[in-house]
Amino acid sequence: MVENARRAFSDRKESLQIRLAAKRTVEAKTIRVNQCKSNRETPLEQIRQAEMARDVAKQVLQQRIEEAKKVGESLIKEVETLKAGRRRDYMNATKIIASSLANTCTERKAIWEQARQQFIDEIGDVGAAEAPPMAAVAVPAGVGEEERGRNESAASTKSIDM
Repeated sequence: MVENARRAFSDRKESLQIRLAAKRTVEAKTIRVNQCKSNRETPLEQIRQAEMARDVAKQVLQQRIEEAKKVGESLIKEVETLKAGRRRDYMNATKIIASSLANTCTERKAIWEQARQQFIDEIGDVGAAEAPPMAAVAVPAGVGEEERGRNESAASTKSIDM
């Protein structure tokens, strides 16, 4: 698929270069016609020939423009095909990742449930009796004073910064 898109881009580039060359030819022929018309000594037959050559070049330019449009449309189709394929691949990969994450979560939940059950079996059901609030839990003297000191100093610097 990617190779087709690359070829389509290269074809588009080539068709645009051909169209540009045809446009430059028309411009050159138009300049030639104008030069012939501005020179009063130019024979009428030469002016007609220059105008005919310019008209033919304009027709060729129109053909090149149509060809470039066709190549552009095929390029758009190739890119759309590539885009659809990549979107499909992305969605499939996302589904696989989501499935894997779901399995991982299920496994972890089972591990935690098993650990909880072992804890309940060994200690008893702590969740049935309401746990005492943290303030009511006795903390031995000296434990956590260092942490409390850090928090208080951090709080004091916060009020200074504000």
